[in-house]
Amino acid sequence: ALQLAACIGNTFDPQTLGLARARPPREIARELWPGVAAGLVIPLGADYHFVGPGGEDAAHVEGVCYRFLHDRVQQAAYSLVEPARREEAHRQIGRILLEHLTPEGQEERLFEVVGQLNRGPREVEDAAERDELAELNLRAGRKAVVSAAFQPALAHFERGIELLGASGWSERYPRTLALHSEAASAAYRGSRFERSEELVEVVLREAQDPLDAVDAAETRVLALVVQKRQKDAIAAALKFLATQGIKFPDRPTKIDVGLALADTKLALFGKRLEDLADLPEMAGAEPLAAMRLLVSISSSAYLTRQDLFPLLILRQMSPSARSGVIPHSAYALSTYGIILTGVLGDIESGVRCGRTALKLLERLPRVGLECRTHFCHETFLRPWREHAKNA
Repeated sequence: ALQLAACIGNTFDPQTLGLARARPPREIARELWPGVAAGLVIPLGADYHFVGPGGEDAAHVEGVCYRFLHDRVQQAAYSLVEPARREEAHRQIGRILLEHLTPEGQEERLFEVVGQLNRGPREVEDAAERDELAELNLRAGRKAVVSAAFQPALAHFERGIELLGASGWSERYPRTLALHSEAASAAYRGSRFERSEELVEVVLREAQDPLDAVDAAETRVLALVVQKRQKDAIAAALKFLATQGIKFPDRPTKIDVGLALADTKLALFGKRLEDLADLPEMAGAEPLAAMRLLVSISSSAYLTRQDLFPLLILRQMSPSARSGVIPHSAYALSTYGIILTGVLGDIESGVRCGRTALKLLERLPRVGLECRTHFCHETFLRPWREHAKNA
């Protein structure tokens, strides 16, 4: 019993162990009693008294839980299990948890369930079981990302990729695309830049539609920015945008900027700047994808390509005014305000852009963009507002 319990983990309950051993929980509790008496396992809570030798109160079994005295005790019990039997035991425990937990329970114990199944046989013969495990690893990876546990997240995504194999791109395209894109992001955020680039390359090669590769393209750009390769990041973004028909001149001139500014003014014609915060959300994947990439390189362009920076900002403003807004539009508004105040000398309009950007952020908040937008407002626009007030 303790050998199988060691496969479950440091903490275990008689219900799960009973299902794994095909015995009633009360019988399992009695079976464990010698281990309790010897101090190898420690009962958690007081209900274990009711299910010890001679105990007949089955109702209290649900309140019983145990943990091993020490990790070394668990390891000793685990080492007694034959390696071939361990894999099958882990698979069996994982399937039991999956089948007997409620959807809420599955979500709460997702890492435990997936961890058991991943420690089962590496080769999963049944296609339905293989697909299910790949989906579970995708969910577990996403949950790990929320907790900033990027290395475990990457391990889950990689396991899902392994399960679907090369045929996944033709047979399970959406899930395979999601696993690769999420794995590339987790790898970059965990400073595994080479692995991230490898995964991005796979996505760009296998994607059936350029829009399916937007996440991977953005990950590549962000990874280059983090590595302080700003010019490479800009080049990568512009190369991908060109596949979407969005092209920029190699050496932007004042005429290029003037034409883009005129187009933005035309898009804003008949609208107050304050009205932009109340526009409907942008529909269509193409403009949204372009906005994401333009925002991702704006800071890099400000630092290394001042000739390109105004064009990037103006190309973000026009779609927002014409097609609706997304969280990225708040950043576009704040940087457009910088151009109005610092370049065109229109302090009043620039300050209004800043206020509208903050209002839009309240409606469509997004971590990361909030930092960028507030930075632009506090660093560039608030001083102009204070200057105008004092004047």
